[in-house]
Amino acid sequence: MFNYLPLNLNDGAVQAYQEGRRYVIATDFGLLVTYDLIYHVTVTVPGNYRNKVCGLCGNFNDNPKDDFQMPSHQLAKNENKFGKSWKVTIPNVVCGNGCEGKNCPNCDPIRKALFSKSAYCGIVTASNGPFADCHSKLEPQSYFDDCVFDVCASNGDGKVLCDSVAAYAYNCHMAGVDVKNWRTTSFCRKQQREIYFLAFYSRLSHFSSVLLSYFLVMYFSHEVPSKQSL
Repeated sequence: MFNYLPLNLNDGAVQAYQEGRRYVIATDFGLLVTYDLIYHVTVTVPGNYRNKVCGLCGNFNDNPKDDFQMPSHQLAKNENKFGKSWKVTIPNVVCGNGCEGKNCPNCDPIRKALFSKSAYCGIVTASNGPFADCHSKLEPQSYFDDCVFDVCASNGDGKVLCDSVAAYAYNCHMAGVDVKNWRTTSFCRKQQREIYFLAFYSRLSHFSSVLLSYFLVMYFSHEVPSKQSL
């Protein structure tokens, strides 16, 4: 798929292109999807979709307490049940159900304490760290919790750590915060980032193709509303 980018369909009705290290799908009615080829996906819609959407990204009604609404309009008790409820069948694609109960990764107190330090995920919440200026704009706790869980589940995998921190860095940037240089010679240095990018590129290219196909179908099956900025 990447050999055909940038892609422009119907005089700009649907566009797909690379922007930095992220790939973007944009439509003329304001839908914007970005994907970093690892695991960080953003989906943005214009303000005229408020209270008119549903699914894994919530319902866009400014009330986070009811975002776990399933297709049945009932609220799921946990994220696993919520995720399962929105699964769709895609040919030749396998999507697991995640874990439940004792089958989920367990982070023992010693490893949790280690990965919570500023040398690991704690860099996100450190009051005097590179992300300090972003804390008032974007609450870091959920990013920290996800980081500790993922790094612990991967047994301290460095690329998982860097990808988790990079997700917070990107969203801080989108919130208008100039994050200080958090990559150093000893923490997620640039050379590591290049290696991780190449490693994931091949493995996830098929998923990217599926993602593009999904949103193309979404576009051509929807009535196009008037464009409006958030």
